[in-house]
Amino acid sequence: MDDDVKDELAELREAIDKLSRARTPAARASARDDVREAREDLDDVLRREGYRLNRRELDSLMAERDERQFNERLDRRLAELAADDDGEEGADEDGKKKPAAKKAAAKKPAAKPADGETEEEWT
Repeated sequence: MDDDVKDELAELREAIDKLSRARTPAARASARDDVREAREDLDDVLRREGYRLNRRELDSLMAERDERQFNERLDRRLAELAADDDGEEGADEDGKKKPAAKKAAAKKPAAKPADGETEEEWT
């Protein structure tokens, strides 16, 4: 894509992000206007550059870009977590983490009779 189209897409993305963060009704109305203007600007640039995209195709293009960015962030995070796990002790040769050994329950001594008392045996 041309640089103009990429710039307009970035501006539209920023306007949409601003709309999603808007909390007050006035801020939402202002953000909606910004999104509408950014979309119109993008439509103008697309027509000028010779692209023939309707609104549905444009939305799918943006959703595809969002999904790609999300997947890239997810892959980076998973790689970070895998690197952290590799450095931990207790990993076997396959890189799988060994289950932690269970701690033995502390055995409580049997209750001893108080001085002078004897235990009665029940039969």
